Amino acid sequence: MEEESGYGALEIIADLGTCHSSFDFRGSRNERDERYFLMRLTEPHRGAPQPTGHEEALFQPDWIDPAIAATQLTYESEREFARRALDTLSKR
Repeated sequence: MEEESGYGALEIIADLGTCHSSFDFRGSRNERDERYFLMRLTEPHRGAPQPTGHEEALFQPDWIDPAIAATQLTYESEREFARRALDTLSKR
């Protein structure tokens, strides 16, 4: 996570499971299984993100409310993980 977001001091709160994702990007069809975790910061310090690949450098973290994310994220699989996070948080 630190490599992508700059945040390294994290605690896993819950495993949100897996979801299959299909999407087109730059003329290619992408199919993949994704696994997400709900995490919380244990320290607010943020270092510089260190993307390891060319395409990773295209994305910047954007911290938004999970309820908004559940309706406005680009891909259905991302919206599903936001809904799972909201469900997990509502049970705590």
